[in-house]
Amino acid sequence: MLPKELTGKEQSKLLRQFGYGDVRQNGSHLRIQTNEKGKSSESILNNNSLKAGTLRQIL
Repeated sequence: MLPKELTGKEQSKLLRQFGYGDVRQNGSHLRIQTNEKGKSSESILNNNSLKAGTLRQIL
């Protein structure tokens, strides 16, 4: 079960378990990418919290 909100660092740490890795950071946005099951990349806010529903859509 996912918590209601996660910070950018918590999101990045969680997504590493699913094969994502940090690619770059531009300001407050962190770009993550995976090559598992096809190439996929996402941008997440590094300093604000993200609601669990948005994180579920990424996964």
